[in-house]
Amino acid sequence: MNCSRASDHCDVLSRQARQERGFTVESLDAEIGKNQLEWHEVVTQNRRSTPAEIATARIDIADWLERMGRRRREIAESLAAGYRTDEVAERFRLSCSRVSQLRREFDDSWTEFQRDRDEREFAAA
Repeated sequence: MNCSRASDHCDVLSRQARQERGFTVESLDAEIGKNQLEWHEVVTQNRRSTPAEIATARIDIADWLERMGRRRREIAESLAAGYRTDEVAERFRLSCSRVSQLRREFDDSWTEFQRDRDEREFAAA
């Protein structure tokens, strides 16, 4: 599949952007050493994240992904793993345009999920 790469440098999940800007995106289902780890065991940690924040992120990501159908979840996981738009399009037999639309839908869905979670926490307090 041939996709325009004009905007790849702006997409943090694209390999081109990662190479040009010198950062990495870790796969949620990365393999570390000889053990295959579940994505929730690989949530990226940094020195500013507390154990509670890491646990919350793992729970939230799992809950968010569980709300999706299997195919949609696999597409989201592929994008999170760093596959390019054209690679995901080919794997799932979609157009590059549709994969880009899905990427925006995932972003909107995650934002809404977080807002709903915040509202539930506020109501419970």
